[in-house]
Amino acid sequence: MPSVRLVRNGNLLFVLILQCLHLCVTFIVVPIGARQRKSSEMTRRHLQELTRIRLREAKILLNSKNYSGAYYLAGYSIECALKACIARTIRRGEIPDKNFIIDCYHHDLRLLVKLANLEKKRNEREKIDDDFASNWAVTMLWKPISRYTTSNKIQATELIKSIVSRKGGVLPWIRLYW
Repeated sequence: MPSVRLVRNGNLLFVLILQCLHLCVTFIVVPIGARQRKSSEMTRRHLQELTRIRLREAKILLNSKNYSGAYYLAGYSIECALKACIARTIRRGEIPDKNFIIDCYHHDLRLLVKLANLEKKRNEREKIDDDFASNWAVTMLWKPISRYTTSNKIQATELIKSIVSRKGGVLPWIRLYW
């Protein structure tokens, strides 16, 4: 194990703890005979869990002043949540249209809202809830290309607030339909 120097604000120790936790989670052994998930298999429950994980990671990054990563993962959590809504619309035993399936792999939040059949409900909610309308507008500023850009504290904080707010938050609304 490499030696570690503690820095004054403890960020290095925090990063190392996160790395160790990631390694521990990565190497959990699955019991013999247990069904293992294929890396390409995406279930509704798995997408719901990814939503929670990515949002938790975004908050950790925000608290450790890693604003660009926080911003990206917060937006990505909404992508996962919308895909969970889409998964709910697909009937077991039914083969959806090929173009529908291809579109499900896109990262455009507006397209994912349409695929989840939530556009009309979103419009109705925006008309009656100004907080939701404002939070939705902030959330729609997120683009997958943000992983290649830098974000500041204000952007990351506002996005996370817009997503989790109890008053008109985007994620609480999406959870109604996933």
